[in-house]
Amino acid sequence: MQEAWLDHDVSQCGSCRPGQITAAVAKVRQAREAGREIGGADRDEIRNICRCGTCDRIREAVVAGAQRFCRVW
Repeated sequence: MQEAWLDHDVSQCGSCRPGQITAAVAKVRQAREAGREIGGADRDEIRNICRCGTCDRIREAVVAGAQRFCRVW
């Protein structure tokens, strides 16, 4: 997930990064345990606010990170 953040140039100030990444990993695990891929509703449930306005990049990074996470896991 951290590599996806870097690849999508998400972080600017880094203030929200730990919470965003933790929430994203939790959502990926929940989806995987339910036998499905992470979807838009899952991404919408990650409610950490990014004051730098990189929310779209965060959503893209969550999808990319989920794909990598599932290959490794």
